[in-house]
Amino acid sequence: MERWQVRTEWESFALDATTFEHNGSRYYVWAQKDPNIAGNSNLYISTMSNPWTLTGPQTMISLPEYDWKIIGYKVNEGAAFLRKGNRVFLSYSASATDYNYCMGLLEADADADLLDATSWRKSQTIEGTLLCAFDFALKIIRRTIS
Repeated sequence: MERWQVRTEWESFALDATTFEHNGSRYYVWAQKDPNIAGNSNLYISTMSNPWTLTGPQTMISLPEYDWKIIGYKVNEGAAFLRKGNRVFLSYSASATDYNYCMGLLEADADADLLDATSWRKSQTIEGTLLCAFDFALKIIRRTIS
């Protein structure tokens, strides 16, 4: 294995990884194609022991499932992490990378087990077509959390 290459449970198309620290742990969130699931990419999360080694379970936390997320392609990608108060958020992109490209939002309690897929709540509505996950998350968080 090459140093700095992050190895996941299977070898397939993967992109748009991000890392963040939360409650004393380093997390890695990325988009990857699971060969056993129809679609292009889902979002996964794991913990890390260093910048290139996953140590925790690799948990799928988002699968393209709503109509607005599967226009052109079944894609979840480009996650961005934010923390505000007692909640954490992952915004992400979905659908084809044209005028249908849209944003989704995952939310969990700050003290939740982030490796447990049931800790994450998924926005079921589209908030508009934006191209920047971080910008989208800031706008939604500012509007929904005072």
